[in-house]
Amino acid sequence: MPPPMTKPSSTKPQIPHATTHPQPPSHASKFYAKQQQELIPACIFTPSSPQDLSTGLGIIKSYGCQFAVRSGGHGTPAGWSNADGGVSIDLGGFNEVELLESGVESEGNQGIVRVGTGARWRDVYGVLLPLSISPVGGRSADVGVGGFILGGGISYISRRYGWAIDNVKNFEVVLANGTVANINRESSPDLFWALRGGGSNFGIVTRFDLETYPQGPAWGGFNFHLMSHADVSSRRALLNLSPPSASYTLQSVIDKTVSLIWRTACLLGYCVPVDTLFETFQNSSLALENDPYAHMIMAFVYAADVNLYLGCSVTQYTKETGGPEVYKNFSALPKIYSSVRSGGLNEFALEDTSYNKPGTRSLWITSTSRLNATLISRIYDIFLAEIGLVRSVKGGGIGLNFQPITLEIVRHFGKNGGNPLGLHEEEEPLMIIGHTLQWKNVEDDALMHKVAHTILDRGIEEAKKMGLHHPYIYHNYAGAGQDVFAGYGVRNRQRLMEIQGRYDPEGVFTRLQPGGFKVQDL
Repeated sequence: MPPPMTKPSSTKPQIPHATTHPQPPSHASKFYAKQQQELIPACIFTPSSPQDLSTGLGIIKSYGCQFAVRSGGHGTPAGWSNADGGVSIDLGGFNEVELLESGVESEGNQGIVRVGTGARWRDVYGVLLPLSISPVGGRSADVGVGGFILGGGISYISRRYGWAIDNVKNFEVVLANGTVANINRESSPDLFWALRGGGSNFGIVTRFDLETYPQGPAWGGFNFHLMSHADVSSRRALLNLSPPSASYTLQSVIDKTVSLIWRTACLLGYCVPVDTLFETFQNSSLALENDPYAHMIMAFVYAADVNLYLGCSVTQYTKETGGPEVYKNFSALPKIYSSVRSGGLNEFALEDTSYNKPGTRSLWITSTSRLNATLISRIYDIFLAEIGLVRSVKGGGIGLNFQPITLEIVRHFGKNGGNPLGLHEEEEPLMIIGHTLQWKNVEDDALMHKVAHTILDRGIEEAKKMGLHHPYIYHNYAGAGQDVFAGYGVRNRQRLMEIQGRYDPEGVFTRLQPGGFKVQDL
């Protein structure tokens, strides 16, 4: 258990650049999820240098205060990066983007860029893409650099170079004892390995030195598909789900109107058979193995306010083209809207941000399995069976997304000494299954969490029955309560625990920092 909490505001005179109540109005707006925005820290610490941070961390330790660390504030669980009644450390001042001299560190490498942990990917791309280079960076413009990289970091260019963690050359870190250290493969190979997927368990990273690669204009965008009304209705009937109410409330009138428009659109050829979308995703994902420039996500969305079922295919091709062969099957599907065009990675990242507005109550949760269209179909049926409870939730929406982990990406995990994710010996492609939920009111928190976990647990059970479940849990999509490090494997977790014991013997980043996934409980 953590030591008793000392009133954090009493530390303010000793901590440089700290503020106490009243909370600055801008503080809450820095967080993506409403449940994070609602928390009120007793003290906000905004260090401007690693030395400031070291001093502040020492004072926090001496008072036994609980703290949280914010890079971009995109994590959804309450308390992840905002400390209710504790010290919130805001790393927004660590936002430098500095390109060092070009070098030949590896094939195709265009030199090293130093990026502060508090920068957002819009900042990084804004500096580097005009130079026709890019690091392995985020797909959403407002996501912070720090959390994205420490959790793995899936990028548009991961098919060519691996995830973000595979392309870090050096971490500048404030360790538990206050030391400001540069951690790389030569100086500290054990801690370097641990930081590449170990989250916030080993120190506070203030800067990343990242490899950069040639990157010009790309091709891609979002495609929205209406799911076949007949398919959804027949699946619901087979699941013994009740048809919509025959009453004449305002909501039922809206539902009937939307249903009429939906059925008409299907008659006009604008809808996609459900299984066709599943099979297209599987076949296109397998085809990715032959084209390192291709990147893809498939998603399903239920909009509770209008009782509408949508599909979405997100395709990017990281060199300019008129339409790559690998996406020909997706391109042939009927769609109600498409933003596909040529553009820079920054444009695609900004587009993603436009569909993920901050300020709603949000929940992410995830699992991993072998790539399989039949499993996707069964998970979709589970999705249909459970989302009825969301009809009464104001602003309720649920999404399922599927992202392939190709064998080529897994091979990149061995770069620079490897990482602890435990995905080095896969024989067939995997898929990350992400569940995203949004709603408006705190009164619906328990219900939405119940729905999310029911869909997740039933999906995992189905995958296990089919022999397709994989224990890996992608850190950046995981929900509070998921045991991320169990998915790394017993050997890797044990090694992480041993490294943590050497660099944080007092358990500062476990006992005093409640947020984040823990390698071990103390």
